[in-house]
This record gives sequence, structure tokens and C-alpha cells, in this order.
Amino acid sequence: MKKLIFLFVVAISFAACKDQTKIEPEKPLKTYSITWQNQLNSNAKLMIDLVGGVVYTAADAKSHQKDIDFVYWQYTGTAINHDTYLKSPLQIDSDASGAGQTFSQSVGIDTWTTLNDPIASATDVTEAAFDALTTNADVIALHTQNTHTMVNYTTVTDVYGDLQGKVFIFQDKSGKKGFFRIKAITLDTGGAMDIDVKIVQ
Repeated sequence: MKKLIFLFVVAISFAACKDQTKIEPEKPLKTYSITWQNQLNSNAKLMIDLVGGVVYTAADAKSHQKDIDFVYWQYTGTAINHDTYLKSPLQIDSDASGAGQTFSQSVGIDTWTTLNDPIASATDVTEAAFDALTTNADVIALHTQNTHTMVNYTTVTDVYGDLQGKVFIFQDKSGKKGFFRIKAITLDTGGAMDIDVKIVQ
């Protein structure tokens, strides 16, 4: 009986220690900059892994589907020209009208077995506040102050006017919290965003 109690206590202690190491408050954030293309580019790198800091083409993304957070999508046409969105793989899969190359042949999202569903939103966080984020605790604290509803279908271009310097909040496929800032953005064919990313680790 004593042996069982000892093993139970050790197991609880180990679990507690393991849980505490998930998020170390004072640990520096993972930070990086990356160019993220919309699907109107030829062979576009339109799918992003926010933790890994990698963007993939539709063809390459299938073998990395468990890592994909968002697709950078731009609609075309007179009524909706310039409307661009960040869509989760699950949301893209449920929206056949936005198929395009993400549904192409054997590599399309509709053939994937893992459909992540992260969430994001534009915010009114200033660039100065974004620059001040240096630790896990900083990001978690700013997340708790967020008043914007994060969803899996986030509008990019028809919010807040000028997007240069705009900060977005997100929670990735595994629940990790972070922010990214748009440094530059171009629309239509050849469109892309240059973004700075900060995420807990």
C-alpha cells in the first residue's frame, strides 16, 4: 500500500512539473519575420505554420497538413475585389466556393485528413505595444486584455483602413497564443503580406 501511495505521489509531482514547463512565463518569445503570399501568386506559398515559421504551397502543404494554421485567401471579382482573409483549413474545406488551387487535384485541402481550426482577429494593439512583447507572460497578459472575437475566418483588408503596422491576435492549432504585425501588404495578383510574428514557446 505504501508503495502504491509513493508511486501516486511521484506521478502527481511529475505531472505538475510537466504542466509547469508547458508555459514558462519569463521565457523569451519565438519571433520571426516572413512573407506570406495569397493564392493569386503562381505556385503561391499561401499556407502558414505559425509555430514553425514556415509557409507552404498547396502542393507541399498536404504532407505538412498537421502543421498548417491558416490559408491567405483573396477573392476576385468586381463586387469583392481586394477582400482578403485568413482561413483555417477546416473553414476552407467547408467553403467549396473558395476552392481555387487549395482544392487542386490530389493535393487539395478536401483530400486532407487533418483540418486544423485556429482563430485570429485584427486588433487595436499599437506597434509600440507589439514591440514591447518579449516574454510568454507579455503575450498571455495582452491576450487577456483582448476585446476582439477571434474566429477561423478573419478579414484582413476591409478592417481599420491602412493595414501597414496593423497587429493581429491569434491562437494557433495547438492553442498557443501570439500576435503578428503586417509590415507591408500588396493585393491582387502577386499579392503578399510581410509579417512579424511573436508566439509563446
